[in-house]
Parts: sequence; structure tokens; C-alpha cells
Amino acid sequence: MLQREDSRGRPVWEVGRQAGLIWKRMSVAERQPYQDQADRAKATYDRMLADLNAGRTRFADYMRPPGEAQAGNAAAAANQA
Repeated sequence: MLQREDSRGRPVWEVGRQAGLIWKRMSVAERQPYQDQADRAKATYDRMLADLNAGRTRFADYMRPPGEAQAGNAAAAANQA
């Protein structure tokens, strides 16, 4: 596995190449947890983008990390009460 210490001082292209080689050597079962994480992130992104396009959220909330945006909305609601 490629460790952070292995990449210090190396060009970005070289680190990317090494990561690609490691990925290609992994079995489907080894890749699955990373694919699942990517699928969940994509679903969250699609949901947030749909809310933005439908006018259900503001752009500033869209740009925040998901948990932070909800906390910001709760704080704003508390201030209005």
C-alpha cells in the first residue's frame, strides 16, 4: 500500500502513477470498500445538487460539507426563534 511518507517530495504524477499501479493489482473484493464509499459520496452529491437546482438550498450551504451545512441551518433557525 502507498503510504503518505512514501510520497513526500515526489512529483504528483509519480505518486498518481504508483497509486494507479496499486489499484490495478487489487482484486475486485479489495476494491469494493472504496467503490462503496465512492458510490455513497456520489449519491450525496447528486442529492445536494438536485436540492440546489430545485431552490431548496442556498449555494453557500451547497459548498459546505454535508454535516456542517445542516448544523449551520439549525443554528440559523435557532437564532430566528
